[in-house]
Amino acid sequence: MVSIFIWLIFSSFCYILGEVFSKKYALDLNIKWAVFALLAYTAQAILWLKTFRNDGRLIIISTISGLICLLMTFLLGYFIFNERISPINYLGLIFAAFAVVLLSW
Repeated sequence: MVSIFIWLIFSSFCYILGEVFSKKYALDLNIKWAVFALLAYTAQAILWLKTFRNDGRLIIISTISGLICLLMTFLLGYFIFNERISPINYLGLIFAAFAVVLLSW
C-alpha cells in the first residue's frame, strides 16, 4: 500500500499546477489555461479521495495537506511569479500555518 504522504504529495502537486494555470489565465485570459487549471484541480480531488481511501483520518490529512499547499503556494508566488509580500504578510502566513495546526488538533 502506498503511503498517504505519497498521495498527499501528488495531490498537492496537482493543486499547485492548478494554481499556476489559474495565475496564467488571470494574466493573459487564454481559455486553455482555465481548462488546464480545471483538469489539475480535478486530478487533485481524485488523488485527495485516494488518500482518504488509504487513511480516513480527516484531521491528519487536512493538516498535512494544508501546510504543504500553503508552503508550495508561497514558494510558487515568490520564486516563479516574483510576487513580493510585506513583513505583515509574512506574519499572516505564520499565523495561517499555526491556525491550520490548531484547527486540526
